[in-house]
Amino acid sequence: MLFNKIYIINLKRRSDRKEKLTNALNALELPPEIEIKWIEAVDGRDLPDSKNYNVLPFTDPNSGRAQTKGEVGCALSHHKAWSQAYEELKDDESCLILEDDVVFNPSFVKTMWRVNDQIVNQDLDLIYLGSIRVNKSYQEKEYSDLMVEPGYRYWCSSIVYSKSGLKKILDHDYLGRITPADEFIPALLNNGLPHVIDSLKSKPNLKGLALKENIVSQEFSAFQNSDTERSDSYDASLVDSKDFTVLTVGTDYNDGLKRLEKSLKTFGFPHELLGVGEIWYGGDDILNHPGAGQKVNILRTRLKQIVHEEKINPIILFLDGYDTIVLKPANEVLATYNQMNQKIIFGAEKTCWPDWKLAKQYPEAPTDWKYLNSGQFIGRAKDLLDLIEDGIDDAEDDQYYYSVKFLEGKHGISLDYNCKIFQCLSDSSDDVEADHSQSVLHNKITKTQPSVAHGNGNIDAKYFFNYIANFIANNFRKNYGHLEFHPVNNLDVFNTRILISVFDTSENPEHIYSCLDSLRYIDYPHENLAISVYSYREERRKGIVRYLAQGDFVNYESIIVTQNNLKDNDDRWLRSRNLELAESFDYNFCIDSDIYLDKTDILSDLISYQRTLVGPKIGENFWLMTNPSGWQHFCPEDELIHKHIYKGIWAVARIDKCYLLDCSVIPKIKDFFNESYNPERGTNMAFCYNLVSKGFVPYMINVDEGYGETQ
Repeated sequence: MLFNKIYIINLKRRSDRKEKLTNALNALELPPEIEIKWIEAVDGRDLPDSKNYNVLPFTDPNSGRAQTKGEVGCALSHHKAWSQAYEELKDDESCLILEDDVVFNPSFVKTMWRVNDQIVNQDLDLIYLGSIRVNKSYQEKEYSDLMVEPGYRYWCSSIVYSKSGLKKILDHDYLGRITPADEFIPALLNNGLPHVIDSLKSKPNLKGLALKENIVSQEFSAFQNSDTERSDSYDASLVDSKDFTVLTVGTDYNDGLKRLEKSLKTFGFPHELLGVGEIWYGGDDILNHPGAGQKVNILRTRLKQIVHEEKINPIILFLDGYDTIVLKPANEVLATYNQMNQKIIFGAEKTCWPDWKLAKQYPEAPTDWKYLNSGQFIGRAKDLLDLIEDGIDDAEDDQYYYSVKFLEGKHGISLDYNCKIFQCLSDSSDDVEADHSQSVLHNKITKTQPSVAHGNGNIDAKYFFNYIANFIANNFRKNYGHLEFHPVNNLDVFNTRILISVFDTSENPEHIYSCLDSLRYIDYPHENLAISVYSYREERRKGIVRYLAQGDFVNYESIIVTQNNLKDNDDRWLRSRNLELAESFDYNFCIDSDIYLDKTDILSDLISYQRTLVGPKIGENFWLMTNPSGWQHFCPEDELIHKHIYKGIWAVARIDKCYLLDCSVIPKIKDFFNESYNPERGTNMAFCYNLVSKGFVPYMINVDEGYGETQ
């Protein structure tokens, strides 16, 4: 046959893939003389010492994200396979190297024999058995009825290598210049990205073929569960922090700040989070009122250190901490700034805030984005320090402060009217769209792809920002699904206490017992669980107490039953009372009595996502977006998420009936069921509204389909 040995790259922790592929290979009935060897892959979660290899700066050409630890692990794994195969093959032998997530076409063996007949005595280094064309406009030269001379193609998951081809690959010193394997192999064929070709040790010198029709492909789930895509960036910086760095201010390390930090790491930005843990004096309701001058003062302190103590003058990108996200790699943002050739550039928005009377002083602008927005700007450290040297009171408004300086015309400030770098989203929801394939944001009016998105403005803008952030910044790509980096769960269940809070909201008196019955099977140490049941009807209290006195709950740390008759379905007191009880716990799992829980490991699963508030999709218990009236706004993705076509963890406007709360935030959210309460919309919407307005983000997961059901 075309190959003498098969080498299969397999992560030690993916024994499921090994078993599945073993069965698939057995079903092929390959000639018995073909030896199959398994190679333990290098895990991106536990990379070896980097002194033995050199990872080059690289950004994905589709999404712009930096090279991931998973991709580095994959590269090292392929080098390991190439090296072992070269040592073990005889001079005239070839091998097939597979990744463990492939599937075989039924015609695999038959086609292999036909290919073998067509390449007798041919001097070839490799043959793609399965691949995907990247540059589909390139006309590939036909070699035979089965094969072509490949252009720019991806997939190293099923390639036949000759021993001479392996020697050529190893001679290129891949360990000294690591880029993704899917880019390195095309470069050796003189195809692909020019900068990868230029990075080679010597000129491209491989000869290869590719099958016209794949006889090996990658499982669809391989994209949905990609270990390379769902991984942290290998290097946090694509550029030197002495040349360019991001400074952001946020006194609370909340969901919004974590989201920004994740995007900065994804796209290789050197960055600093300023002000975390400081007391906030910049105003209690800056969503609706002027304030936030404290951001200016925190920034000024750091700029003084950079300029006067460190004696450097890097380009500084300043971003608001809670409602911004970067969308492109650091080097591209830097290049755009240099091309615009302006001293200091601020983002621009459609509304003159906070003093509309300043609007008449603004110059004419080529677009509707004509007013300064202070949530993002870029310039040299010295220039920015000169701009804010005079300071501002912590409670004064930062945007008014910067707007006055812009209108003075003395500081070299320009505005990004065409949204080349900055996209302010207030009053702009109809002007932008997310590309689900490439995870980028398009401005349909200016025809640009901004590098930073800012959810400035009122609560509607915050909801829209949370919604669209699901699909940009490499958070989602259509071929891969939602790209949440889900860390290994190192939860110490014996030292993590959880309060389960059951709210007897249902009209049906039997639902509370069904709900409690489902909780009996929770997979978690009972001694670290407590249960608190909130009965909305006095006549049910005794029955609930008797039920809880039975065996399955006796080992719980504590059992509490609280009863309070509701007036007009107003359960603010009960919900707030629950927060008081939960404050001494690590987590609070809230569930309404009309939910029957199916997933027994729900607690550890939800905790592993490391969110302030996250709940599973059960029935219709979430809204992706709301309209200006505060009710559900249906989005194009709603049905796809409901049907589990799109799976992942989603920022939502509302989550109800079942969710987990990180109790460390309770001191900051104690009044969230009362503030902004509207009897028509109820306590849950008040709670979610306040979370979003203060920089927290409610999340919903629909990775699995069996979390539970509505009774």
